Amino acid sequence: MIKYLRGLFFLLAAGGPTVSYALSLDSTRLILPQQKREVVYQAINSEEGRAYLVSVQLTKTPNGHEVVPNFVVSPQLFRLNPNSNNAIRVRLVSIAGLPVDRESVFYVMTAGLPSSPTPFKGAGEGGGYSTRGAVSASVGFLIKLFYRPIALDAPTRKTFQQVLFTRVPGGVKLANPTPYYLALKGISIDGHRVNFSKTQPDLVPPFGEQIYGTVSTLKKSVNYRLINDFGAVMSYDTTIH
Repeated sequence: MIKYLRGLFFLLAAGGPTVSYALSLDSTRLILPQQKREVVYQAINSEEGRAYLVSVQLTKTPNGHEVVPNFVVSPQLFRLNPNSNNAIRVRLVSIAGLPVDRESVFYVMTAGLPSSPTPFKGAGEGGGYSTRGAVSASVGFLIKLFYRPIALDAPTRKTFQQVLFTRVPGGVKLANPTPYYLALKGISIDGHRVNFSKTQPDLVPPFGEQIYGTVSTLKKSVNYRLINDFGAVMSYDTTIH
């Protein structure tokens, strides 16, 4: 039954309209260093008269098809009462198969089904008002979980100054020589903004490369903006080689 409910939650969260912003999270990304073993975030219900049934799942990909056995999420399914919050823990239970020399990224989906804020008229005895709960379209949040092995310290601003840009036909190649993911907030080449897409993603893996197209013919300078561990944006300016 729980498995069925969770599947329904994520289907609704992916395809249904968002009817309320009363359900929120206190984090936009999660960092889990190996030595800490767990990371905690909060689900918050700021609505006066509506509870949510909340389900949480951690997967390898954004579409949520492959569960990750290295981590346990607790609780996976819970009721979030009006004007309340609930701690959600992501705990590391096994390092089997996880890289030891670079970060790994996973995805945490938190989905909530809101209950009916008022009784509704049903087909019960006498045609009276039913006190049964009703549900409507869900709200969902997909955030990234970055697992950081014990060999890696937290990156500093200087860490990401190593990012290298070189000219290639039709664009610029970004090379990430670090063991950390680059979570890009934006790239501007000679003042021209790069549009992120599936073929030009805003996440570059450790030791990875990515080509970004540009309308600039000069390709002399670049400004790139990264999101750090705390969700703040760091801005860098460099020349293109």
